[in-house]
Amino acid sequence: MRRKLVMWVVAIAVACVCFAVAGCGTTETKYTVRYVYGDEILRTDEVKGGEKVTQWRPVKEGYVFKGWYVSQDESADAYSFDTPVGKDTDVYARFEKALEIRVKGSYITGWEHIATPEYTMNYDAENDVYTYSHEFIEGDAFMFYNFEKTVDEKGETHFGLGKININSDCVDKEKSTENLTLVPASNIMTKARGTYSFVYDENINKVTVTYADAFTKGYTPNTIWYIAGGGITQPLKSSNFGRALTDAHKLIAVAGKENTYALTLDLAKGDMFQIVSGQWYGMARKFEQMQNPEQEGTKYFALKGDNVEVKTAGNYTLTLTCDPLSPLGDKITWVRNGDVVQELPIVYDVFMKCSADKWVPSQRYTATDGVVKLNAYFAKDDQFCFIYYDPGVDESEVGSFDNPGSLITGAMKGEEKKSNFNKQIGEFENNFLCLTGGHYSVRIDFNGGSPVVDFIGYSETVPEFTAIVKGPAYNGDASWGESDPLTSQGGKVEFVLTLTATEGNPSASEFGFVWRDENSDQYGNWVGASCLGTNGDANDYMVVEGKNNFECQRTGKYRIVLSVLGGKATIDFYFAD
Repeated sequence: MRRKLVMWVVAIAVACVCFAVAGCGTTETKYTVRYVYGDEILRTDEVKGGEKVTQWRPVKEGYVFKGWYVSQDESADAYSFDTPVGKDTDVYARFEKALEIRVKGSYITGWEHIATPEYTMNYDAENDVYTYSHEFIEGDAFMFYNFEKTVDEKGETHFGLGKININSDCVDKEKSTENLTLVPASNIMTKARGTYSFVYDENINKVTVTYADAFTKGYTPNTIWYIAGGGITQPLKSSNFGRALTDAHKLIAVAGKENTYALTLDLAKGDMFQIVSGQWYGMARKFEQMQNPEQEGTKYFALKGDNVEVKTAGNYTLTLTCDPLSPLGDKITWVRNGDVVQELPIVYDVFMKCSADKWVPSQRYTATDGVVKLNAYFAKDDQFCFIYYDPGVDESEVGSFDNPGSLITGAMKGEEKKSNFNKQIGEFENNFLCLTGGHYSVRIDFNGGSPVVDFIGYSETVPEFTAIVKGPAYNGDASWGESDPLTSQGGKVEFVLTLTATEGNPSASEFGFVWRDENSDQYGNWVGASCLGTNGDANDYMVVEGKNNFECQRTGKYRIVLSVLGGKATIDFYFAD
């Protein structure tokens, strides 16, 4: 009996153990994963130990989702979704404000920067794309872009063209309408009037364009037209490339001829212009609308950038005839009535404005014999321009709303030659754009009509040199002795010298300079009258026509500034007494 009892107890114990094992199973560990943005918890998941966090894309209106990170610190690493979860985890969303991507074009905006919703893409946060829809007429050329704010090392804020530049190269040709003309690296152009819709994916820098023939706005030719440009004739010069349009620049409706407008004015060789509709270069009619620019072997007008350039001076009547069906049919015709009526000056005060200097006008440079020379440093991507006035302008008025002056634009850059550095300077909008940073010597020539800008000297760094003065005027005797060497600072030698004019013995008034650097031979480089600058107020007292040496014609004390750039010397004389 005792044996049976023991066996029964053992059986019960075994049964209890088996029951316990079957009833408890394996315990699973779960962890909490929180998806966080700022102080907000966007979502909470329960994840089993050893499994991975679920990756998903949150939506924030007006913002682009940029990914998940291990903390809210801007320098934090991206969260790795391949890492198994072994503890409670927070992952942090990062957003950036959606870009303001705008459209501008020849007919839709007149190439103006317009920031209203009608001309701005809409960001679709759900699908992570930018969309836009608008009616275009046939032949419209346009692009999309964004402005970008940058802060330089000095803490100064600058606005420029941003990273988005949606042109013909960005169009997905396989998925887009065939009603487009796509010239490589150029603007998008429409072939037919209608409604065009755009879907732009910033992640792949591609835009898909669809077309519908809906066109409800219609087309009506503009009735107000102006001439805008630059040069030395009035009223063209005062138009300041469309910045200061008045009734003097307006084309007058021709009696008895519908959609026809005309203006009679003087045009000098080198003047440049467009005909615009009440905006700064808005709805411009350009060289492509100019009829018969060359007649009987004489070239009267030519293409210069987007402008009409005058090749033969004269008094002209320009007539714009608008096609009531399409701007593609607009035409500019002309009649040369005779020679220029007004007297054309070639003496100007010139000022430079640069983005690096917050567009504050520079010192005054005065053109003599129609030429200005100056030296300047430009960093890569610096933008700059020049403005000019008739002599004597008050410096406080330079670049003002009431007295904007005449603009010298990037389109006025001269031809690229082996002897200059013009290829290192590009264009952006109406400005010059520095493509290669460094020190430049600039020459602005007004003698051909409108200004021509050439970059005649260049150096990556400021070249230093030594200079000596040679000649009787320096020594006060008949010999051509030398002064002690003068060492440049910042590529420039500046000193004061008393010079004597000797009547009846011109040779005793002559002198010159020699400069040497590490590349010079034993004789150095002669600095004579051919190196005279255009800025010194005493320059006219130092040269005699036909002579290469300087010859002092007025006894006095002078401040002399000699600079060397790109192997070319420039010297200016200033009154010091």
